[in-house]
Amino acid sequence: MGFGGGLGFGTAYIVLDRYYTAIIALVRSTALTIVDALHSKDAPIETYFSSQLETDNVAGFKLLKPSIALVDSEGIVAPDGTYDKGAAITVPHTETVAEAVGGAVADDGGVQTNETVAANNATANDMHLLPAAVAQNDAYYIGSSHTFGYVLFDIGRAGAGTWDLVWEYYNGTIWTALSGVEDRTNNFKKSAHNQVLFTVPADWALTTVATLNLYWIRGRVTTATPSATTQPLGNQAWVKTTA
Repeated sequence: MGFGGGLGFGTAYIVLDRYYTAIIALVRSTALTIVDALHSKDAPIETYFSSQLETDNVAGFKLLKPSIALVDSEGIVAPDGTYDKGAAITVPHTETVAEAVGGAVADDGGVQTNETVAANNATANDMHLLPAAVAQNDAYYIGSSHTFGYVLFDIGRAGAGTWDLVWEYYNGTIWTALSGVEDRTNNFKKSAHNQVLFTVPADWALTTVATLNLYWIRGRVTTATPSATTQPLGNQAWVKTTA
């Protein structure tokens, strides 16, 4: 390790052959550009990410992973504990994020319509969550290539009428009710972004719906009056995965 004289304030320059954990105090003549661009020497180095899973502002679900290029004379303690000056600063996390659905199917009296494209774009009211005339056993299916813990619906037009839904999954033999269900869409009668949450089944099995072999759940009508006052329509849907 060698030291060199600096200009003003008695600055010392340090050249290291190895990189060690270090605490660096910044003085009045030193500025640090932190990840959030505040340029404050008193602020800690921080990173931010936005999952937006619980808000109405759903756009992207992106984890920000800033990359900082370091020159040869600089050392950094990387968040991953490797003390590698060449490593990018990333945010270790265990939170999974919402993603596009693998399948979406509207079922009107046994006639199934693949609405996967509609569920994965933001076009208004192109998902027919239930038919215009709601009847028993009408359903809406959401699927993914792997298991998931909830569905987030962006409902453009809330339904109005008298019907109830049961949320079901396929266990390898039959369709059966999910446990721990919390339907924040209120049977598709509440507009905007709302989730259907449930306990991930241990015996959840792949099955084919409308030619798509996926892990599916469905909201199936158990009781209904002969017709709906207002047909529920959706803009988009996402799943939150467990893998």
